[in-house]
Amino acid sequence: MTRRAIAASVLFASLTAVNAGAQGTGGSAAAGAPPAPPSAPNLWESLTRRIELRQNTNVKKDIAQPAFITFTKPDDGPGTYQIGAGILAGIVPGTGFDLDGLLDYQRNTAVDKEQDVFKTGVTGYWRPLDVVAQGNSPLISFRTNFKNDGVKGNRGWQYAAGYTHLFAGRHTVPVPNQPFRFGSPSGNRVAGLELIYFPYAGLEVDSVLNAPTDAAKGTATRAVLQLNVALYPAPLKDKSPVELLAGYTYRADLKDTTNQTDDSHPLFTFEANYFPIQNPKRGEIGFGISYTNGEDPDEGFERQAYWQFTLKFRLKKS
Repeated sequence: MTRRAIAASVLFASLTAVNAGAQGTGGSAAAGAPPAPPSAPNLWESLTRRIELRQNTNVKKDIAQPAFITFTKPDDGPGTYQIGAGILAGIVPGTGFDLDGLLDYQRNTAVDKEQDVFKTGVTGYWRPLDVVAQGNSPLISFRTNFKNDGVKGNRGWQYAAGYTHLFAGRHTVPVPNQPFRFGSPSGNRVAGLELIYFPYAGLEVDSVLNAPTDAAKGTATRAVLQLNVALYPAPLKDKSPVELLAGYTYRADLKDTTNQTDDSHPLFTFEANYFPIQNPKRGEIGFGISYTNGEDPDEGFERQAYWQFTLKFRLKKS
């Protein structure tokens, strides 16, 4: 019997805050005339001024992956869907200290071990030094949130803190959290390859307060090491048609009073995207492939592996 499937995937680019002091675009004023008042933000700017939409909200200052929704309906079986979406809403926006409210939902019914996790709380970071004046600065990330695992029936609170390092200025070798270009510019291309990577070390506390059984209750404390890498081959001045994203995270249980017996939690992800249709102001249309192998107890993702092939739409603020 012929098996047909309809799959759609919508990916949204991370939305950054709009400069509150942006000037209007009216014509030139006569000599001596007062400057024109700033133009009122349009609806899209109002919605995205202090909102960021991304795949998850575990660490705000990392290499953000787009949010996505995937739905598949075969002829001879139940429909499946996958959602990976996180929203950050600015509470105390800033460059040295930043605090955001978060909503995060991860759902996957298309794999052997389903995922259904909802989070809400706050996240942020503290940068103790002026990275421009000093040339570098530590960056301390933190997060506290309520977590509901719909598959296991667990509810509780999570706490996390981590460290990475920021750099400013030009460097002869790639440094963390700063784009580095290989090769000379040619025509509209600014380099042969652009690289950025994000190393992170931290601590996570996952406390289960309500569960179907008393044995499932308790607290797990984990050490976290993470490395995310983004590669942009032949980037253009205003866009990068091809992107390669890879990440590896290793979590090790330092202490676990729940009934879980798995003490190590590796996770590898890879994504390759191509966007042949691009509008710098509106968005992109393309397609890509992604691979996930491992587990993520922070997001309620059990150990398994799967591929995805998707059509992608990336929307940007105007």
